[in-house]
Amino acid sequence: MTDMREPIIRDYISKIDFKKGNWSNKQIKSDLKNLIGEEPGIKVNYTKDAVLNEINSEATEVTILDSLEIIYSPNMNNTVRRLTFKIGKNNNL
Repeated sequence: MTDMREPIIRDYISKIDFKKGNWSNKQIKSDLKNLIGEEPGIKVNYTKDAVLNEINSEATEVTILDSLEIIYSPNMNNTVRRLTFKIGKNNNL
């Protein structure tokens, strides 16, 4: 049985453009608090990569948003709910 809050969270997260970088944990928490009635925990997972400039042979470290986890209060079974969204450069959310 799915929690009634899950589709609301999925819909909200699907509308965020993570590629532009104009999002924040604080804003997501605030918006979800208004939508589901509680402030969830958010865990952001990054991956590091290196890009080599072939012209001047300089390496630049790049941080890529890999996934986002939303953790919110227990459901009727007293288990904490955790939703994971894969966002990385190869995923289209």
